[in-house]
Amino acid sequence: MCGIAGVVSTHSLTTEAKETFKDILRRIRHRGYSLYETGSIDSKCVVGTNRLEIIDRDRGIQPFVSRDKTTILVFNGEIYNYKRLAEELQERCAKFITSCDTEVILEGYRTSGADWLCKALEGMFAFIIYDRGRQELIAMRDPFGIKPLYWAETEMGTFFASEIKGLIGIGATIHELGPGQKLTWKEGKITIQKYFDLYEIKEAQRDIEFRDATKKLKRLVSEA
Repeated sequence: MCGIAGVVSTHSLTTEAKETFKDILRRIRHRGYSLYETGSIDSKCVVGTNRLEIIDRDRGIQPFVSRDKTTILVFNGEIYNYKRLAEELQERCAKFITSCDTEVILEGYRTSGADWLCKALEGMFAFIIYDRGRQELIAMRDPFGIKPLYWAETEMGTFFASEIKGLIGIGATIHELGPGQKLTWKEGKITIQKYFDLYEIKEAQRDIEFRDATKKLKRLVSEA
């Protein structure tokens, strides 16, 4: 139950924006025992977390910054298939310095892009990625909305937090990032894409033998 927060702006963050961000992180400090871990890779974005240390505690420190210092990530949740994804990414020349699922998200983004994350990640998650080179921020929430994420736009910048209470009092309308949604911030403009729809009806496979259907059902239940 980590708590994540962030702020991004089209210009260098003001002292007021930075203090507001710190206050947001303080308000959700109950979500982790590694408190107020913050980081930035330029003057326009700061992210932070109150983190629970679960996988690769010593090296899975957040915010997680890429080796070339061009991307930064904060993440709440768990990626169930991260080991398989790590193997896939290594075949694409990705290199890992940890054995944690956090790095898999960041390297997946750097190697294959945000659309790949939408298709590949299995788990419960909410995360924020800031890309300094593209001057772009990506926020995503898992398909079932298990992990929360909220955002609000102000004159100081766009703020993010794991809980509504973190954003109360900043003088802006608070929005919830919905289940299975990806938010993209670029040049101060926000676009939201629904990458997963629980109620999307898919054509059933009708030409399947009973024995094969039984095996497939067992596999699906096991994976679920």
